[in-house]
Amino acid sequence: MEAIGFLVLFASSFLAATVVPFSSEAVLAAMLLNGGDPFACLVVATVGNTLGGMTGYGLGRWGRRAFKEKRSELNEARQQRWLGFVEHYGSVAALGCWLPGVGDFIAVALGALNTRWLPTLVWMAIGKVARYAVVVGVIPAIG
Repeated sequence: MEAIGFLVLFASSFLAATVVPFSSEAVLAAMLLNGGDPFACLVVATVGNTLGGMTGYGLGRWGRRAFKEKRSELNEARQQRWLGFVEHYGSVAALGCWLPGVGDFIAVALGALNTRWLPTLVWMAIGKVARYAVVVGVIPAIG
């Protein structure tokens, strides 16, 4: 039964890192409150969410041309501000991929702007593990 719980946690974490509005934190909390191993839950949620984020990154690389066309619809000031941000921070911007609402866009944009995938993966995973570590730390105190 625990294996099914981990599969659901992985799937929810993966989906939550895409444009599908889903709360993987709720599934993680349920797992923890039902006696799930905190470390295993942290790893499964982080891996699923990071792979979901890297899927967005991959789609950004694949759809680079579409992104450039879409970007041309943005006003020039916003384009320059975003490009300057990515040029300055590069793949470190992937730390923000955990943010609700904008995290998916950050992942896709990093792919479309051709940041190096390995540093992007590492920074993305750091941001996501930090978010889930807060949930893992808070839930036992509540429950």
